[in-house]
Amino acid sequence: MKRWKRTAALLLAASLGCGLFAGCSGAPASSVSRQENGSEESAAGENSAVQQGTREEDIEFTYFVPDPLAKAPPQEAPVIEQVYEATGVRLKWILPPAEPEERLRVMLASDDLPDLIDFGNGNLTDKTLMKQYKDAGKLLKLNELLEKNAPEILEKNWKDLKDKIADENGDFYYMPGGYQFADSQIYPEAGISFNVRTEYFEENGYDKIPKTLEEYEALLNEVKGTSQEMVPLALAMGPQGMLDTIISTGAAAYGLSYSDGLVLKDGKLQHFTRNDDMKAYFQFLNKLNTEGLLDVESSVLSMEMLKQKCVAGKVWSYIGSGWEINSEVIAYEAANGTDTQMVYFYPAANSDVEHTAYAPYTVNLYNSGMTLTVANRDPDRYLRFYNYLNSEEGWLTQLGIVNYDFDGENTVEETEGYDYIVHKDIEYLPGRPFVEATTWMGEMWASDENWWWNHGINSLWAFTYGEVNHPDGQYDYVGKMDVGMWWDENTTRVNGEMGLTGENYFDKHREMSVDITEFAGLELDPKSQEYVDSLNLKTLYEKYLPRAVMAKTAEEFETEWNTMSAELEKSGLDGVETAYQALYEERMETWD
Repeated sequence: MKRWKRTAALLLAASLGCGLFAGCSGAPASSVSRQENGSEESAAGENSAVQQGTREEDIEFTYFVPDPLAKAPPQEAPVIEQVYEATGVRLKWILPPAEPEERLRVMLASDDLPDLIDFGNGNLTDKTLMKQYKDAGKLLKLNELLEKNAPEILEKNWKDLKDKIADENGDFYYMPGGYQFADSQIYPEAGISFNVRTEYFEENGYDKIPKTLEEYEALLNEVKGTSQEMVPLALAMGPQGMLDTIISTGAAAYGLSYSDGLVLKDGKLQHFTRNDDMKAYFQFLNKLNTEGLLDVESSVLSMEMLKQKCVAGKVWSYIGSGWEINSEVIAYEAANGTDTQMVYFYPAANSDVEHTAYAPYTVNLYNSGMTLTVANRDPDRYLRFYNYLNSEEGWLTQLGIVNYDFDGENTVEETEGYDYIVHKDIEYLPGRPFVEATTWMGEMWASDENWWWNHGINSLWAFTYGEVNHPDGQYDYVGKMDVGMWWDENTTRVNGEMGLTGENYFDKHREMSVDITEFAGLELDPKSQEYVDSLNLKTLYEKYLPRAVMAKTAEEFETEWNTMSAELEKSGLDGVETAYQALYEERMETWD
């Protein structure tokens, strides 16, 4: 689940937040302290980890996150400390320095297990690892634990979700993070894009932002030669590169429903290499190369290498997932006193494409999530902790430092030390005071990229529901969904030039969204030949696509493409497509 406030700031070019937060000790009582003082009952119900002023003894759970790029908030982070004070629970993050899947396999074989494993992290290529743990008897079945310690989860929070996450026997082995409640408004965000530096548009106008691939090509040719140090376009197609997001960005430009190498059209799944539009997209990239617009090192560039080139001002544009690179460029330029940004734009492949698909989303589709291993030191205690975090009170406690008794203006000075304030006199929903992010948090966040995690804001998102209103809650967190407060003055100006405001942000992203819930996350049986073949297919197209893009002529492109297609055919592409189609049809029958 994307956390829109963090994502919006990154995607829209704000450089992140500022040093380790201090000064929360003098903050007025939060929901936690009010409950401990006995002035208000817990919103979590009788099974809460905190019951009418009671608090269980301290406990620590080890928490394995299979992502070497993930960050762990320090235990002394104010929000983490606030959760601990409410629940007595500490989480010890375990972050593998590299090769998380290999680490998971070693743990599986050795029985050296943590308390919790987050298989829903999204960083795993092998989507079957959780099933391997389940089949090996390493994960706890959660049905009785939930019924005993968190019945509200089954009866309310998961009311429209539990049939999707239960296995064929109706058993639960994982708990999704960032899920939605029934009828929650969807806030899709584009995570893939074309990306470009802004110097040209500052001089020539932002109406020059390309709207089609043809316009993009013309602009790259115009930029070519204006700087001997800067190439018009670079693609990270090498090891640890961005080939997958380069592929999905092309699918988005053509408005295709795409996920994990598959395109869905009229109820039929097709491998992207067999789709005519996708071939046309790679022909377009090859054409850019033959025109001398593409960095000659593109076939070997990793994402890190591309980022270094972009920050050094040696690349004008690139394609793929961009927030990390763009934010680094912006931070570097700001430190050097310039207003230059690297911004996102979303061209259609051509004028015939009426609806692009840069913001694909799923609604409560989870094939994996947080699991309890058989080594968990106290499953009942953990479920009570989970139940608390999935109440409105617990959710707000993990979200940030909240001033529930605020009376003033949302200025940096008046909100200092608080992440959120409750406006008792503002109700966008009748009877539910509005909870607003503070300008103080926005300023802190915009000044140092480490502030977010050092402060601990929403760092437990994988343990609770998404950024929506709790249906039985007292407060309105959603409000008008104006994200403009997260942008600094320069970002607000640039976004405005591109027609983007804090209030229309999600409307713009909805215009290029597509619901891929029907076929996203389909998983082949790891013991099947089709599963083995699917891995081989990926290896093959990762080999041939860069060669096709970097071909010196259109004829050489055809040769490389045809060679790839023949190799994919010989390696079981038909069988893989058939197997995925069967899984898709089975899912549709189950959901119906």
